[in-house]
Order: sequence, then C-alpha cells, then structure tokens
Amino acid sequence: MSHTIRRVVLGHNPDGSQTFSDESLQAVKQQGGWHTGQAFHLPEYNPDPLKLFKERDLPPPGLYGAPAQVLWIDFPPNTPSPEHFTPTLDLIIITIGSLQLKLHDGREILLNAGDLFVQVAAVHQWINPTDQMARFVGICLPTQEIKVDGKNLDQPPFNFTKFLFVPP
Repeated sequence: MSHTIRRVVLGHNPDGSQTFSDESLQAVKQQGGWHTGQAFHLPEYNPDPLKLFKERDLPPPGLYGAPAQVLWIDFPPNTPSPEHFTPTLDLIIITIGSLQLKLHDGREILLNAGDLFVQVAAVHQWINPTDQMARFVGICLPTQEIKVDGKNLDQPPFNFTKFLFVPP
C-alpha cells in the first residue's frame, strides 16, 4: 500500500504576488508491488520561476529523462525491487522504515530512516526486509556517460544497460 505525500510549492504570480499550491500526490504501483511518485520535475537547469511554478506537473519524458527531478518510492513489506541501473546522480533520504541496498557484487548495506545515500550511476537493488512499509525521497540529477578504460557501461564486460530501469 502506498501513502500519499503532501507537496507545497511556493512561487510568484506575474504581478509579483506570492502564490502556492498545496496538494496530495499519489504514487503509481510498479512491477513487484512497490510504488513510485514524482513530486517535482525540473524541465531545464535555468528555469523561469513563473513558468516553473505553472508547469510543476508536466509529465516527465521518463523516470530519468529530466535535468532534475524529485521523486519518492514506497516499498511494501518484505519486497525487493528489480536489480537496475540508474544513469543519474541520486541523493536519497530514507524517510520511513529501513531498506537494504544490494550492490551488483552482492554486498548489502542497511539504511534506516534519516540516512542519506548518494548513488552515482550504479547497478543496485532495493529490498525492504521488514514487515513495515518503507519510503525514500530522492533528488535525481543527470550524469555524463560513464566510461571505464574507454568502454561504455553498455559494452562488455559491463553490459549494464540490461539493468536500465524502465517503468511499466
């Protein structure tokens, strides 16, 4: 089960007066039972504040297709996400519960509410090992294509694009 998240966005009207929106946002159920929601979408790096406030709910070109976005993901109890690769810099704060982060090499790290995790374009898997719902809020920023010894991550021996997360 996914809980709503309250989003308050403060901005200005063209006449300079302040305005705000106060809304409840609902996450969308993904494969595996976990839920993801987008709280804010930044379509460009140097946004016009008036335009940005008005267009705060424009649909993104994809989960990782925007210059910057804020999202949250709810994980049901005792549920793993698919192993996946995100080609982004993700600043993630665990806000509810605990999540096990499983690395591509099999190592695992337990993160708890209040922990900050920085993910830099890597293959990983999230697992909620508890009997309670868990949530994180993330800020996703694009990264340049990664090369190791001159090879992209979609080439052998890496082949990480097979892990690229594409929402249903």
